[in-house]
Amino acid sequence: MQTDTRIDHPPAGLVSELTRQRTGLTVPVEDQVNESAFTPRRFNCERYYDGRIILCGDAAHGMSPIGGQGMNTGFADAEFLAEILAQPDPAALLPAYNRFRRKAASAAIFRAEWGMWLGTWRGRPLSMVRDLMLRFVLNQHFISRYLGSFYAMLNIPFNTLASVPQASLKPHTLQS
Repeated sequence: MQTDTRIDHPPAGLVSELTRQRTGLTVPVEDQVNESAFTPRRFNCERYYDGRIILCGDAAHGMSPIGGQGMNTGFADAEFLAEILAQPDPAALLPAYNRFRRKAASAAIFRAEWGMWLGTWRGRPLSMVRDLMLRFVLNQHFISRYLGSFYAMLNIPFNTLASVPQASLKPHTLQS
């Protein structure tokens, strides 16, 4: 529930009351398990490895949790890294891991920001504009086919070692 200012220690029942005010729906206070403050963060480390230390997931990048993009991107980091570590010379492939997973995280961060921006339009007029726009977009077959996988991060580039251009894995072209 978005508020005008950050509330570090929300009073019990805040979500119930704001939900009632904004939607007219009643959410019983006793059904609320957790209320806490949240501010989206955004970062993408310059280097995902240094010697034998390798970062992946939330240690390497952070983004709004809208839609679970950070978790999915972290899983893809781990899958990519597992493939590299199974190779005969994994250290030679770490620059590719750094380069391609940073690109993937950048794409995911952009999508998360886009979703957060769109999802946090406040007030009846802006919400109506957003809802009409989404209905129009979602009903366009060529867009609706793509939008689900876009939002769920299923088509983020370079999720696996196999999805990386093989020419970029040759030692003479590897860069950090």
